[in-house]
Amino acid sequence: MGIACAGFVVMSQLSFLGEYLPKVFPLYLRGTGGSFATNVGGRMIGTSAAFLTPKIAQKLAGTTSFDQLAQAAGWVGLSIAVLAVILGLFLPEPKAEAVE
Repeated sequence: MGIACAGFVVMSQLSFLGEYLPKVFPLYLRGTGGSFATNVGGRMIGTSAAFLTPKIAQKLAGTTSFDQLAQAAGWVGLSIAVLAVILGLFLPEPKAEAVE
């Protein structure tokens, strides 16, 4: 159940960006902005979770190290999802489209 919830949250963020970027940014910025966001966010910032998760796991209570690591991964994933929702509130509003 946890994997399904995590997949839903991650895919909804990626689907949102695919719908959002073309409506807000001009054509010449879309590829550059999307590439920058994916590379910096996903590869540089996102991989820091691999360093952060075991450090958090050491401080959590659990019967085994596997339980501690699973709990830490859940907390890191939840905090990233909450942070994405909060920061998403500050994104500029897309221009209204004309209805035909």
